[in-house]
Amino acid sequence: MSIILDILYLCYVLFFLIASSALIFRRLHDSGMSGWWYGIPSILVVIFTIIFYSLGLNPDLISSPGFLNNLQGFAKLIYSILIISIIGFLIVFIMMFFKSQKTINVWGESPTNSFEFLEASKKYFTNWLDFKTRSRRSEYWWTWITLLIISILEYLFVAIFFDDIV
Repeated sequence: MSIILDILYLCYVLFFLIASSALIFRRLHDSGMSGWWYGIPSILVVIFTIIFYSLGLNPDLISSPGFLNNLQGFAKLIYSILIISIIGFLIVFIMMFFKSQKTINVWGESPTNSFEFLEASKKYFTNWLDFKTRSRRSEYWWTWITLLIISILEYLFVAIFFDDIV
């Protein structure tokens, strides 16, 4: 039963990761910027994670002679990747406050309507693979409120039914 719950939770996390990335890409597009402002720091986090966990999973590498001598330079590289990623995410977060371009840009026409809470939430769940169009600021922020509510409910669910995990 535990493996089934693990797989379901992995699917849940992947869905929200992909949908949130698509929303951020669309919001960047709406202010006239490329989604790669978010994509590059995300790729760096993946690289950091792979390096960090592969290092811990390879006991032969750790026990090899000269490992500690090379570790300092390697650690600087790993932490440099992490710091660049964090700075990149902070820049993207600031970009989420930028105004929409009122004219047509590379990613299409400007969305004409502002979104309310339920409309924005519905669009988030139905357009979760849309990395190519545009999203208004109202859609972006209402969606993050939706995700905050979902996270709180998820935490409460885990705390109530799986109290040994929390």
